[in-house]
Parts: sequence; C-alpha cells; structure tokens
Amino acid sequence: MIDIREYVIALSVVCRPAKTLETMKLAFKMFEAEEDGAITVAELACILKTELGVADLNVSRLFAAIDTEDTGKLTFDKFRSFAEQHPNFSEDYLSTDNTGRNGCPHQPSATPNAKPQTNGFCPDFSPRVNHHDTTPDGSVKKHN
Repeated sequence: MIDIREYVIALSVVCRPAKTLETMKLAFKMFEAEEDGAITVAELACILKTELGVADLNVSRLFAAIDTEDTGKLTFDKFRSFAEQHPNFSEDYLSTDNTGRNGCPHQPSATPNAKPQTNGFCPDFSPRVNHHDTTPDGSVKKHN
C-alpha cells in the first residue's frame, strides 16, 4: 500500500513536472518533524525515490554531504542551498543500488564553450540559459 505522502509527491511530479523545487518543498513539509522542520535520511530516501520513480536509491552520500554538522536531520533550506551550490548533485551523490558508484569514473567538467546542461533530476538547480525570462522564484515566465 502506498503512503498518502508518496502519492501526493508522485501526483505533483506527474502534474507539474517543471515544478521540481515546489514539489521538493511540499515533500519536505509533509515529512518534516513538527518540532524542528527537518527530515531524516530515511525520509529523504522516500522523497527522492518517489520523485525519481525508482524502487531502490542510496541517499547516504547525499545526506552526509548536506548534513555537515552531523545532526541526522535536514531542512528544506539546507537541501536547497546544497542543490544550488551543487547543481549536478544527483549524478554526484545518488546511486540506484547499494554498492555506490565504484567503477564509474567522474566525468570531466565541460569545456568552456559547452552549453549548460540540466542535471537530470531537478531543472530548478541546473545552470541557466537565458532563453526565457524568469520570475524571482526561478520559474519561467509565460508569454501569451
């Protein structure tokens, strides 16, 4: 049986695929503890597995990289700040199996003339190409 929170996250991903940041914020609000507004590593795993549509996801490296104070908890603000500083975090820190990324050499950084590429998980944190106007929250303005 699916948890109602997972259902809402999955529905948000399907209905609003370009609103990944808003979906993450919603997910954090649904899973966070009332006393501190933070989530655990298990809750982050549940959120990201639901958003990515995968059954198995190791988030321990990502969680440890964000939780630099080793509190065992993450807030949405910490997650967002980390994702803004590391736009390729999904490729660098997430693994869809429990063995990590052994045997996969890190890809060299892009050449200076290369176009910015999306990170494959969260376009909200990908390098921007100024083809569209954006609103203060990072959404693309619609032109009628």
